Amino acid sequence: MLGVESPEKFTWGGYPVADWIDDIKLRIAKIRIETKKKRLELLESRLAAVISPELKAQMELEAIEQELK
Repeated sequence: MLGVESPEKFTWGGYPVADWIDDIKLRIAKIRIETKKKRLELLESRLAAVISPELKAQMELEAIEQELK
């Protein structure tokens, strides 16, 4: 990753560099998921504000129908 042929085994806090890199990638993925969830929740609330009760009922019935298949 750093362009060194055969680096010495390096650990930090008792963990190898590969573990730290995996942990950082995992944390980045979690942050991205949280950001997307917040955005989707905002969009859902905006959508709920403009949908008529009849359309909400129709959408709920279609969702139930899909789950029954």
